This record gives sequence, structure tokens and C-alpha cells, in this order.
Amino acid sequence: MMKKIVYGLLLTIALGVGLTAEAKQTGSHWRRDRARYEQRLDHQRQRLALLHERLQEQRHERLLAQKQEQSTPKRERPRGNKQERMASMRERIRAEKRAYLIQHLELTEKEADGVMSILNELDEKRFQLWREGEALGGRVRKSDKTLTDEELNTFLEQSLSARIKEAELEKTYYLRCRTVLSVQKAVRLPHVCRAFARRFFEQHKH
Repeated sequence: MMKKIVYGLLLTIALGVGLTAEAKQTGSHWRRDRARYEQRLDHQRQRLALLHERLQEQRHERLLAQKQEQSTPKRERPRGNKQERMASMRERIRAEKRAYLIQHLELTEKEADGVMSILNELDEKRFQLWREGEALGGRVRKSDKTLTDEELNTFLEQSLSARIKEAELEKTYYLRCRTVLSVQKAVRLPHVCRAFARRFFEQHKH
């Protein structure tokens, strides 16, 4: 009888130890899986934050270029005080951009002259591209209630195509900058241009 009791106690202890070990192992797996999951989440958050930052930089650069385009006096209009102010603003933007590039890319005067010539040409191409859908785009931005579904579809197709064309323009002209800049400076150039646009609008948003 005593042997059966002792045997039963030993068996219970053994089972208890086994269950405890299994529980510990399960808990260890769960903690490891959770750590991996949290690591993946952190990685995704970092990627989203970086993407958001890049989109904001691109938006500021586009707004800056639009401001330059608006500062260009229309040839068919008589040149007056307003046109002079607009032309002056455009030259101011270009001068500040040139100084910013010299500072942040450590450009020589020759490099600055060469790269600004290319970037100014890029801006002109961008203006032409944006003007193509200007009328319809203005109606969309103003939430024109008379827009038809056909016009909205046209705007959607045009805006998506314009993004592709703009990216192709940037590729062409930024690669051209390698003819006047070292490859190290050329790699940094797009980011520095977007950073300037963001900085300019932060300083002149009021």
C-alpha cells in the first residue's frame, strides 16, 4: 500500500515537472515570437516615417518650383510693378538655392554655376509639364460641381502620367549633373534640393 502511495506521488511530481518544463518552453517560444513581431513593427514604422519624410520633401520642392513658375512674368502682359516683383522673387529663390547648394554640398563657384544651369532647365521643363493640365487641375482643386465623370477620369490619368514624366525628367537632369559634380555630390543633390524647398517654405509661409 505504502509503495503505491509513494509511486503515485513520484508520478505526480514527474508529471508536474514535465508540464512545468513544457509551459516554460511554450512561454519562451511566445516571448521570442512576440519580440520578432515587435521588431518587424518597429521596422515598418521606421520605413513609413522615412517615406512620409521623403513625400513631404518632394511636395515642398514642387511648391517651390511652382512659386518660381508663378514668378515668371507673362510675355503678353505689360511689365509693371507686379511683374517686376514676381521676377525679383524668382531670382531671389534661385540665388538662395545656389547659396544653399554651395554650403551643403561644398560646391566651387564653377560647380555651382554648372549645376544651377541644369537645375533651372529642369524647372522650366517641370513648368511646361504642369501647365498641360492646369485648367482641369484648377477645377478639381476648387471642387467644381460641374465636373463630369469623364473629366475626372481624364484628370486622374493626366496627373498619374505627369508624375511618371516628372520622375523621368528628374532622372535625366540629375544624371546630367554628374558632368559638373563628383558622383558623391551628385548622389546627395536631389535630397539637398528637396531640403532647400522645405526650408524655404518654412521661412516664407506667412
